[in-house]
Amino acid sequence: MAKRTNRELQKYILNTIKNNNLTINEISSKSNIYWPNVKHQLILLKGMDYVSEVFRHKRLRVFGITKEGKKYLRKL
Repeated sequence: MAKRTNRELQKYILNTIKNNNLTINEISSKSNIYWPNVKHQLILLKGMDYVSEVFRHKRLRVFGITKEGKKYLRKL
């Protein structure tokens, strides 16, 4: 199986959260991407303003897609 690119992983993640805010574990399960990779890609996507952290409490973080993320997803 070929290694997926950052762009492909980001597309899967954005598609996974486009309708619902999800935790890293939920994103990992639904997109079938290894948890540490999801965490890394979310950092990159957050830096590009494509996702935002909508909730944070101790060990729970919930992410959602931003307007910029939705525009980016439509271009792909």
